[in-house]
Amino acid sequence: DIRSMVHRHAGGGKAAMAIIREGKVLPGPDGKARDEARGEGILFVDSTSAVLLASDTRPTRVLEPGLHFMFRDEKIGAVVDLRIQTRRKDVEAQTRDGIWVTFKINARFRIDKTKLKLEEINLDQVRWPAPYEWSPRQVVLALGQSRVGIEQGESLRWDDIVINEAVKRAHILIAEYTFDRLIEPHDPRVNPREDIRKRLEDDVKKALAGRGIAVLGIGLTQFVPRDKRVDVQRVEAWKAEWLSRLHVVEAEGLAERYRLIELARAQGQMELITRIAQALEASQKVGVDDAEEVALSLLEVVERLAAEPGIDERLGSESRAALSGAYKMLGKGLGSESAAAP
Repeated sequence: DIRSMVHRHAGGGKAAMAIIREGKVLPGPDGKARDEARGEGILFVDSTSAVLLASDTRPTRVLEPGLHFMFRDEKIGAVVDLRIQTRRKDVEAQTRDGIWVTFKINARFRIDKTKLKLEEINLDQVRWPAPYEWSPRQVVLALGQSRVGIEQGESLRWDDIVINEAVKRAHILIAEYTFDRLIEPHDPRVNPREDIRKRLEDDVKKALAGRGIAVLGIGLTQFVPRDKRVDVQRVEAWKAEWLSRLHVVEAEGLAERYRLIELARAQGQMELITRIAQALEASQKVGVDDAEEVALSLLEVVERLAAEPGIDERLGSESRAALSGAYKMLGKGLGSESAAAP
């Protein structure tokens, strides 16, 4: 308390003093860090921070914003920023077919059950940091996730938990996809990156539920092959695939062309037979004895048929030869030796 601190100063001792602002312990006027301040002293905590005090053996209490006194056996155990936190990390993961891809994971989170006291507050117009409503229990739960590793100096803070959990689970999800399915799915309606992001966010939220940390969102950037030669190989593969498709289309077009030509020839032959049959049927009306008139009627049909545009393309060689022979025979039968083949 104040009396103890006065006695301490009177005896030539120094009281511990630290300012906690925006989730950090500020250095002293001499520039030295005060993160490990301990013993009797004063702490100033701003409205964006929560402080856990501890003894050498256990946590003692959680401090809210304001002015607080530390006891002789207490020290700063941990400091928590109550505002929304963002973290980003570069990640490398391997696809099911053994290709390494690189990307970034973005995570947004905060201490669970924390919110602004005034939802309508304009942060640009207030002089002091915005006040928050929060639960000391959730702070203790979140800080309970922190741990020290086996390696010297290795530690895991509470605000590293979300991004580490996301990285671990991202490796598992990406291993379910081949590189082609991950980068260029055949179905344009499929978005593997968004599917992975949603699954990753759900998995991390479930993993951290009840542990004092509220996951607000997980984001993923584009997947890029770690080895740049993969891009070159894929371009060549795409080129070969599209050339193959081009050849197939060309072959199908050529086959369709031949089919249409044969169809036109068949139609031409049918037209020739139909015209001659119609001419013979009409010739019967003038009498069988009038052979010259029959020949003239047939010759007129053959000449009209030969004069039609595109007849050469529609008739095959046999049909054209038959048409030419009929024309010559009709011309001779009428005594027209100068008749030329159509």
